[in-house]
Amino acid sequence: MLKINKQKPKISILTTSWNREKYLKKLALSLKKQSFKDFEWIISNDGSEDNTHKFIKDFSKKVNFKIIYINSSVRIGKAKLMNLMMKKISGKYTIECDSDD
Repeated sequence: MLKINKQKPKISILTTSWNREKYLKKLALSLKKQSFKDFEWIISNDGSEDNTHKFIKDFSKKVNFKIIYINSSVRIGKAKLMNLMMKKISGKYTIECDSDD
């Protein structure tokens, strides 16, 4: 029997977004280009009215790192989303990266 070692990622990156599709694309592409891949991206959508949801769904199929996506259909605020994302963290270290960074 082959045992697969599913180690936790070294870093968890937390990003909240609200109507930031334009900037989120730049951040997502930057993460995709990283040579260090031992991370997970936990991203939340705060009821955006742009194409943020579609972008994240499509982007997640094209990368080789873990994406955890929390989608709110209504605006609930950054603080509540951060609390939801913090429950999903599995990395040894955590960093917040805003959607326009």
